[in-house]
Amino acid sequence: MVEPGTGNKILRAAKESLLERGYAQLSTRSIAETAAVPLSQIHYHFGSKQDLVLAVLEDENRRLL
Repeated sequence: MVEPGTGNKILRAAKESLLERGYAQLSTRSIAETAAVPLSQIHYHFGSKQDLVLAVLEDENRRLL
């Protein structure tokens, strides 16, 4: 589970970017800019782009169930 605050901002920005650009055009730098957080926070909370996308999908699955 992601911490409230920064992690949630990153998840929302990642979801928005994923829907707009798709996975191939997704970059952690653009997600950080959208979320208005330092790039290092993405790596701190999620580790990698792949892990971040998996967290977005997990969050959506949890929300839909």
